[in-house]
Amino acid sequence: MTREARPSKRSRAPEAERDNKSVDSPVKDEAATRKVSGHRFRQQRGAWVDVNYNSSMAMTGVRRDTEGYRALVADIPELGRIAEQLGGEIIVVVKGRAYRIR
Repeated sequence: MTREARPSKRSRAPEAERDNKSVDSPVKDEAATRKVSGHRFRQQRGAWVDVNYNSSMAMTGVRRDTEGYRALVADIPELGRIAEQLGGEIIVVVKGRAYRIR
């Protein structure tokens, strides 16, 4: 048997592991971020936070299933679509204003 025909003693697993640990790994990004209705969100302290959120922004907070929430969604339907797809607390930026949905 020639050298090229022999099975390799080296496992391919380390190469695969290296590929999965790369900075651009989609597996890692999917666990920490989601894209919904054109917005990108990252998981932060148990909440989904719009990557465009800045703590200096004015914020309006509402709770799901309240009159205030229904009125806000009627005015900005995009918020309702996002809230339907993401559970828990959400901070989303629409037209330069932050909204916290709980």
